[in-house]
Amino acid sequence: EVSILQNNSQDSHRILVKLKGTRSNPDGIGSTIRIKSGSKKQIRYLTLSRGYMASGEAIAHFGTGKNDQIDELSVHWPSGHKQVFNNLSADQIYTITEPGKEPIKSQRKETKQLFSPMPTSLAGLKHKETLYDDYAVQPLLPQKNSQLGPGMAWGDIDGDGDEDFYLGGAKDDAGKLIRNNGPGKFSTLTGGAVAADSAAEDMGALFFDSDSDGDLDLYVVSGGVECTKNDPVLQDRLYLNNGKGAFTKAPKGTLPEMYDSGSTVTCSDFDSDGDLDLFVGGRVVPGQYPTSPKSYLLQNVNGKFKDVTDSMAPGLRSYGMVTSAIWSDANGDKRPDLIVTYHWAPIRVYINNGSGLESDPKASGLSELWGWWNGISAGDVDSDGDIDYAVSNFGMNTKYHPKEKNPIRVFYGDFDGTGESTIVEAKYENNVLLPIRGRSCSSNAMPFLLDKFKTFDSFARASLQEIYTSTKLENSKIYKATELNSGILINNGKGNFEFKPLPKIAQIAPGFGIDLSDFDGDGNLDIYMVQNFYGPEPETGHMAGGLSQLLKGNGKGAFTPISPEKSGLVVFEDTKSLTRKDLNGDGWSEYIVGVNNGNLKIFTNDNVTENRVISINLKGIAGNTTGVGSIVTAKISDGSVRVAEVYSGSGYLSQNPPTISFATKASDKVTEVSVNWPNGKESITEISEGSSMIEIKQPE
Repeated sequence: EVSILQNNSQDSHRILVKLKGTRSNPDGIGSTIRIKSGSKKQIRYLTLSRGYMASGEAIAHFGTGKNDQIDELSVHWPSGHKQVFNNLSADQIYTITEPGKEPIKSQRKETKQLFSPMPTSLAGLKHKETLYDDYAVQPLLPQKNSQLGPGMAWGDIDGDGDEDFYLGGAKDDAGKLIRNNGPGKFSTLTGGAVAADSAAEDMGALFFDSDSDGDLDLYVVSGGVECTKNDPVLQDRLYLNNGKGAFTKAPKGTLPEMYDSGSTVTCSDFDSDGDLDLFVGGRVVPGQYPTSPKSYLLQNVNGKFKDVTDSMAPGLRSYGMVTSAIWSDANGDKRPDLIVTYHWAPIRVYINNGSGLESDPKASGLSELWGWWNGISAGDVDSDGDIDYAVSNFGMNTKYHPKEKNPIRVFYGDFDGTGESTIVEAKYENNVLLPIRGRSCSSNAMPFLLDKFKTFDSFARASLQEIYTSTKLENSKIYKATELNSGILINNGKGNFEFKPLPKIAQIAPGFGIDLSDFDGDGNLDIYMVQNFYGPEPETGHMAGGLSQLLKGNGKGAFTPISPEKSGLVVFEDTKSLTRKDLNGDGWSEYIVGVNNGNLKIFTNDNVTENRVISINLKGIAGNTTGVGSIVTAKISDGSVRVAEVYSGSGYLSQNPPTISFATKASDKVTEVSVNWPNGKESITEISEGSSMIEIKQPE
């Protein structure tokens, strides 16, 4: 039956627009019509399609409310013609005819992109994922945990002055050790101890001097879930360097027994004894997601690593599933603190009090930011002299939309009386807690639901408590997420933070690798974040709306997105790690992007500005040859001051080269650099005119 409803509105104004095409189609289908009336702007795309299996007449209708005047009406025809009309009366039907002549083609200005793909042999490196069915072990997993790599690391393994490269491998595909042979030239070091460990799934990797012999050794975290809990294949690995870039596996006992599926590794001299200690994050317990794995604080004792977590950082051991971490001076006391990102938990700041690490979540201001955090990068984004942090999260373009009072929840417990724990995801709708997964997949994991709910309708109408009972839910382990935006942690200088989400376009997909650096040399730190996740459970599908995102900083803590069309940074795959390195020797860093089950992506900085950059490498003592943990301050000729730290492990499963860069406008220059070294000493270096790269040695 068809109904016709008459519109009796009389108090508002409107116009109707008909089009007559000459060069385009007769009704102007495909044209874009815009009007401006008072402070309001409206747009219509002329099409016949309407609603569901319906079409209408080729007329555009605009309501203008109390405004009886159209300030401007414009028509963009499919042919390329554009017509503009001003000062039209409302309550009229306007018929507009397309000009018959050939439209004048506008001269598009060619805009040079900021970055472009770099032709180098490094771009041919591929991470080859081993397919694994996570859901055969835990059918109701919200995501796979077997494809979270690759990690990557940079370090000078052969002492020739340029950084070499390690790309983590997947299970049954060994990690790749790459020698840097000069600008843009690389060769693969095949075989050896690294290749012998192909059964392990690599996660984070780190070059550092573990045994204080003056060269860089290699630590690789073993992770993944293609094994059972406590499987020896999960033991992390340390490879010792002979000084020429050849590695042998460290003797048994160098590392403690660590049969845990890990994620990140990062180092700093947290105990101030001159050598580098480690934090190793636990990522997941195989077969027991989302329970907390073990994380480790490893103290370097004459080249052997002692697990001091329980005595020096007891809150660090099993707080949650670690995704990333960074050592950084969060509270301005010149000691390295540890900031850790978690999955299903808030970001946590562990303050170094000189005798251990302690955390006060309320003091940091981060206690209510429960998220699915992935990566963290550090830098002074608001130019106030302290260190702030950029953090990547899952974004807001998914089926998950939590709020502080209505979080996403996950319950892990025995709901069917079998003695085995099962995952139950839940969300709030109208203040009622409901299951996220439906009757089909839930009953496949817990068949009792088929008898309890005979129909899909009855299951759909039931609350979570009605499905699983309040008692069983309360007896389970409960986790939540309240914040999925990627954003900035603005530091007040004392280790207390304010969270500011990045612009909406940066939330279009899950973010992983994230980096803070000044790509254009204007003196302000910018952000580059790589995105997408192919690991959600099959009903959800790929979270892959991103192309990666470059954001320009204003030096005051705010960021403006730059479109991929302008930036040239386009990566649509399942991207994970991100590092930066000057590969062509021009002083400007390229971006290197690690792709899960795909080739490396490398983008060269085409430096479209006339700004200049000075690069600083620190020469530390044996045990900390690159000055990790040093605080570097630069004085600029315009009177401003910049501050940076030397990190070893940051972002997501990433280690950048230890080079510190300060960029200035062409009219300015760096005049002085002071370094607060990890041993408490300070050095001051005057910078001569025209310097672009300097080395500063640690005082005796």
